Amino acid sequence: MKYLYTLIVSQYHHSYHQIVIRNLSETPESFLDKARLMVVEIGSYKAGKEYTDYLGDLALEHDTNKEIRQIYNYNGYGDIYIINCENLRVLLKCWDEYREKARKASTGYKRKGYVQAIEERHDFQKIREIINKYFEVI
Repeated sequence: MKYLYTLIVSQYHHSYHQIVIRNLSETPESFLDKARLMVVEIGSYKAGKEYTDYLGDLALEHDTNKEIRQIYNYNGYGDIYIINCENLRVLLKCWDEYREKARKASTGYKRKGYVQAIEERHDFQKIREIINKYFEVI
């Protein structure tokens, strides 16, 4: 597999969670299948109901060449970005970009409803637990 590491970013309102996984011996098919299942589970958790209608870039109609792309994007109930990286240097650059986005998003006024929704639907440990069901979190 060309990509050794993957940065998974889960965004919900102004909350961002970043989790790194290691891609050891994944075939493109198994990686994409696991990523689809992960996105459905995280999307359902954020929606508060089963949500399987939309997979963003991971939808089967986008999967034409069975090669893993560098970036996948899901824009359902909050965003999920799957960013595949060849090495840790590239991953750290992406990590810093999303950390800065999270910092900017966390400043200023936040609606009470958004804060409550984040508490209920975007817990870091729950997101990490879901990702760890499908991939090796490091």
